[in-house]
Amino acid sequence: MTASRRAPSRRPCRRALTALGQERMEPIDMLAAWALRRREAVTQARAAYDAREEPPTPREPR
Repeated sequence: MTASRRAPSRRPCRRALTALGQERMEPIDMLAAWALRRREAVTQARAAYDAREEPPTPREPR
């Protein structure tokens, strides 16, 4: 890959965000880090949920 063609970054350029946008990145980054750490647990929980014999009971509309 040449210097002029770089792979896209996973993180947005924070300089392109307003001060409010930059402030909001902290909780978003924390949520993303949690999701990455818990990926296997979430996958297992989904599999257990999908393997249930009875479908979930429909909820009444609010």
